[in-house]
Amino acid sequence: MILGHFGFALISFSITMNALLQSEMDFTGRVGTSKTFNEFKVTLQNVKFAQGKNYYRQIAEFWLEDHSRNVTILKPENRLYIVEKSLSQESDIYSYLLYDLYAVLSNIDGDIIHAKIYYKPMMSFIWLGIILTASGFFIALIRKNSS
Repeated sequence: MILGHFGFALISFSITMNALLQSEMDFTGRVGTSKTFNEFKVTLQNVKFAQGKNYYRQIAEFWLEDHSRNVTILKPENRLYIVEKSLSQESDIYSYLLYDLYAVLSNIDGDIIHAKIYYKPMMSFIWLGIILTASGFFIALIRKNSS
């Protein structure tokens, strides 16, 4: 019982903190362009074009460097599916314990890249709260059925 309630409290707290502290940045630039976002220096390192089995890919490589000089590499991509003639965006997500970083590639106009970079705090704690709440529910269900 306590486990489920603690899990629900953790979910509520984490969602509130996420809503208050999340941020995003519109990135527009060429290869080599750097911008500051929260505590990160965001640099567009490379743009590649490749072909999959049934699609073409545009891949942008972003390096996010924090104050400690740790680098997170995000590689979002656009995919053009040949048969369906449809375009889809594939985000890239990197999860840390206290926050998630993710990038979505919007458009590539010649050598100009348009993307969004997102900072989402407390995501791991939201998932932990869900697991604790579900565990509390199943423990209570098992105890009720065994009595």
